[in-house]
Amino acid sequence: MNFLKPVSRSRSPSQTEHPSSVRPSAAPPMRLAGFVFISLLALAGCSDKDVSVEPPPAAQAPEPCDASHACDLPKDDPDRRSILDAVRRLEAAKWDGKLEFLVRRLIKDGDAAYLCALFQVSGQLSRTDEDFDVGMWGLRKQADGWHAVAVGEGLAEKLSQVGCRVSGRDITARNDIIAAIANAQQSAVAARGNSPQASRVNASAPAEYPAAIDRVFNIIRKHHLTSLPAECMETRVSGETTQSYSVDVFEHHDAKCGGDPATSPRLFSFEVNRATGAMQTDALDIANGEMQPIE
Repeated sequence: MNFLKPVSRSRSPSQTEHPSSVRPSAAPPMRLAGFVFISLLALAGCSDKDVSVEPPPAAQAPEPCDASHACDLPKDDPDRRSILDAVRRLEAAKWDGKLEFLVRRLIKDGDAAYLCALFQVSGQLSRTDEDFDVGMWGLRKQADGWHAVAVGEGLAEKLSQVGCRVSGRDITARNDIIAAIANAQQSAVAARGNSPQASRVNASAPAEYPAAIDRVFNIIRKHHLTSLPAECMETRVSGETTQSYSVDVFEHHDAKCGGDPATSPRLFSFEVNRATGAMQTDALDIANGEMQPIE
C-alpha cells in the first residue's frame, strides 16, 4: 500500500526555531487553513463549488479465462497439483512412460474443475501422425480428493491451434463442467447398453467410450472417410472384451440428414485396443471388410 509522504516546508532564518527563541505569534489555525484552501483553489483556477477529486486509476483487469485465452491456475494454488494428479491416475495406464501435461486450459470453479492439455510422455509431446494429441477432463472434488472423468479428445496440427471445446461447447464455469461430465457418463451408460457383452471392465471405466468416440470422429474428419457431417452419424459400442471393443458408425436419418428414419445403415467400424489405444478400421477396405491399422 502506498502512503502519501508529508511535505516538508523550509523556513526562512527568521522563522527557524531554537530552544531559547520565542515563538512568533501565528494566525488562528482555522483562519490560516481557510486562507491556504482559498489560495489553492485560486491556483487551480476553480471555485470551491466544482472541486472534484479524481479517483486513482483502477488496476487493469486480467485477461478473461474464456475460450479465446489460454489460462492456468496459479502455481501455488493448493488444488493445482491434486487436479493434475487425478487426471494422471486416470490416464497413466494408457501410456508407456512418465506422463505429464502441457496445460492449455485449467480452470476451477468451486468443487468443479476442467483441464484441457497435451500429453507429454517421457519429455516428448504425444502425436497421432503429425498432429498433437489433446485430452479434456472434467473433475469434481469429493471428500477424498479430486476425481477425473474424460470428457473429450482432439487433435491439433499446431500448438497455437489447440481447441478446448467439448462437443462444440466452451467450458468456462462450473455449470459447463458439470454438464460435460454428465454427458460423458450418460454416453458411457448408453454405450454399455448397446454392447452385447457388457462387463465389469466397462463399468469401472465409464469415461472410456466418450473419449474413444471423440477420437473416432476426429479420425473420420482427418482422413475424409465420409462426406456426412458429424450430426448425421451415430455410434454404438459392441464386441467388448477385456482387450478391446468396437465403435460402430452408422448413418443417422432424420428430417435434416434425410433418409428413412426407420433405417440406420452401418458405415464402418473401429476396433480399439484397450491397452494401447491403437485403432484399426474396415473403412479403408469396405469391399473386403478387413480391419487395417489407422492410428
